Amino acid sequence: MWKICPAGTGLMVMAAAAMIAGCAGTAKPVRFAVAADVQYADKDTAMGRYYRAGIDGLSRFVEAANLERPDFAIQVGDIIDGGEHAAAEMDRVLVVYDRLGCEHYHVVGNHDFNGLAREAVLSKMKLNSAYYGFAVRGVRFIVLDMLDLGVQGGWAKDSEAYRVSEAMLRELTTRGEANALPYNGGLGQAQLAWLDKELSAAHQEKQDVVVFGHLPLLPETDTHIAWNAAAIRDVLERYGCVRVYIGGHNHAGGYACHNGIHYMTLPSMVDDPAAKTWAMMSLYPDRLEIKGSGRIENQVLVLYPTGLIIPRRP
Repeated sequence: MWKICPAGTGLMVMAAAAMIAGCAGTAKPVRFAVAADVQYADKDTAMGRYYRAGIDGLSRFVEAANLERPDFAIQVGDIIDGGEHAAAEMDRVLVVYDRLGCEHYHVVGNHDFNGLAREAVLSKMKLNSAYYGFAVRGVRFIVLDMLDLGVQGGWAKDSEAYRVSEAMLRELTTRGEANALPYNGGLGQAQLAWLDKELSAAHQEKQDVVVFGHLPLLPETDTHIAWNAAAIRDVLERYGCVRVYIGGHNHAGGYACHNGIHYMTLPSMVDDPAAKTWAMMSLYPDRLEIKGSGRIENQVLVLYPTGLIIPRRP
């Protein structure tokens, strides 16, 4: 059973849904496998989180992806829970993840820096930068570093990055913002400028864009959203080329559609006792088909046409 999530209302959505029902769209999709919040740790279950199951769950995710043979796989942050044994547990889980037979990528999450400095995490994940982009058959994929601003972002406490992050959290707390929590974070000005440049280029080249980041950006009632979620959404919605934003962090999952973009928060693997929560996604020009496993249901997200800038709403 497939759940259809339209991008808007009216005749366009009715037509798009009809096309999906008729299996319209012959273009070869870009296919990718996604897992969120594996949060592996060699410790007992607590708070409904099955930490030890993560290593086996990730192994099953790798096996499923190797059978499906997608174009790439990605984990959207918190691959470990972190703590005293973070370095050894990161090494152990990355050995499993690197068994993927396809290209595979990382998003950094706040727990990844729990017990590890930023430089160590990036080195272990073989990342030159925690935010970057790549392309598959004309589709541009962007990975964001949502702990670029963050007191749990692996920054040294005497660094400028930590000082700026601490000041932002303090300001949000003073204003009484619900997402003023130390395990959240956001994008700094340099990364926002880079993102704007990437999306401007994608718009000029008429490319579809899919964006990954650890923290949710919507709904606004979600206390897990990025500190500067509104500023990030403003950039994402500026050019009419971003189709979907995919994140994690809120283990319950979530969904919203705003100004033509689907904002998805994937349920966590660590809260699944069977550790079978992941998704296989197929991106077509008119839709994103999501084949869910575990706590993720099958879904179809109807997409606006490429290059169409949607009139904005609050």
